[in-house]
Amino acid sequence: MKKITGTKLKKFNKKNKPNREIILILDNLEYARNVASIFNLAFALKVETIYLTGITTTPPFGKDLQKVSKRREEHLFWKKEKNLTSLVEKFKSQGITTIALAKTEDSVSFDLINSHQLADKVAIIVGNEKQGLSNKLLSEMDIVTIVPVFRPLAHLNVVNELAVLAYKLV
Repeated sequence: MKKITGTKLKKFNKKNKPNREIILILDNLEYARNVASIFNLAFALKVETIYLTGITTTPPFGKDLQKVSKRREEHLFWKKEKNLTSLVEKFKSQGITTIALAKTEDSVSFDLINSHQLADKVAIIVGNEKQGLSNKLLSEMDIVTIVPVFRPLAHLNVVNELAVLAYKLV
């Protein structure tokens, strides 16, 4: 087996482009390293826009965080948004599917989401690493999903969960 690089890799990536547009909303993320990692992930996924709400760290990132983000914040459109609820309402009125990553009694496993029933654009909302998203906001979502883990008390970092879900949806 031979690794592909250069022109062959560019052709491969061009042939395997995303089927839908992704918008990310990061609400009250406490850890700046998570935000920087998500910028790097968003660049790889060709995310359209990243909305940062609440206490979420905003670029420009310092030197240490730029190592994590690979300076992708310089190449992505991001916006600080004050009102998360009105942002979600705007997306819903535009026919954009809203999906929250949250552990609730009604969450569906990410692998059960039928991607054929989603709009051409989806907005994925992730909340605070400890408290998550509010119950009121979760009740407004089209889909509330979870990435299951298979050991008691185990959990994935918000960046890992977002990566699994986003790759499933594109």
